[in-house]
Amino acid sequence: MNNITIGFVIALKPKFNSNNWENDSKLLYQTLESICNQESEDFMAFLVYHDLPDILFNHRKIHFLKFPFSFCTFESLDKIKAEHRETPEGTTYFFDQGKKIMYGAEIAKFHNCKYIMSVDFDDLISNKILKYITEDDNRSGYYVEKGYIYYTEKKLLLRRKKRMNGINGSTNIIYHQNISNVDLFSNDVDSFSFFSAHYYTKFRLLDQGIVIKPLPFYAIIYRAHISNWFNIHTHMNGFSLKIIYKYLFQRHFITKAIKKEFRL
Repeated sequence: MNNITIGFVIALKPKFNSNNWENDSKLLYQTLESICNQESEDFMAFLVYHDLPDILFNHRKIHFLKFPFSFCTFESLDKIKAEHRETPEGTTYFFDQGKKIMYGAEIAKFHNCKYIMSVDFDDLISNKILKYITEDDNRSGYYVEKGYIYYTEKKLLLRRKKRMNGINGSTNIIYHQNISNVDLFSNDVDSFSFFSAHYYTKFRLLDQGIVIKPLPFYAIIYRAHISNWFNIHTHMNGFSLKIIYKYLFQRHFITKAIKKEFRL
């Protein structure tokens, strides 16, 4: 079996966890379209799901993986800490997401994917990613420092020049040997957070002496919409000085080049 440069893993929430399944299905369709917009076909994509979306973007590089585990209830999770900051709903949501990602990563490794990138089901990615990783190939990994936030209701695109990996999950591309195997039958709440606790991924690897480096370009679009877990779509409502500053200094025009690069 030949090596594949990148395996993109997309974890889809179950239908009962969706506020608007029709909208989420459309967002996922566009995300898959964006992933398959790379400049070569040296990739595979793995969609891990409980429920298939209403509409499917079919492409020969996409593998649809029915998740073979039931959704975990809060009571069934192990090692819940008293100081755990998430609500029961948040804890189970991110546990499910993290477990699906790690399941997809195992499948990607089986298919000889050298690097694995987790992509949130509603994000868009640059078509430069695959080409850059192929040419640089540092055998450690990469993270996304710079990206965009797109407010779908306002048709507003903002630049974020740093710490994109602090607010978005589609921000780590890790060499396969640096992703530990996990016990997929475990219900330990912390077992599957390697990708889902996205900001800490580079620090976890650094503790092992592994340095991953930032991509040198704006690599993703984080779409702010009505279904976001953290209600980021409301952050540009109102007329505070902070919002005005963002309009004046972070706004980026939606050009033909941006649309082509991200399939926006």
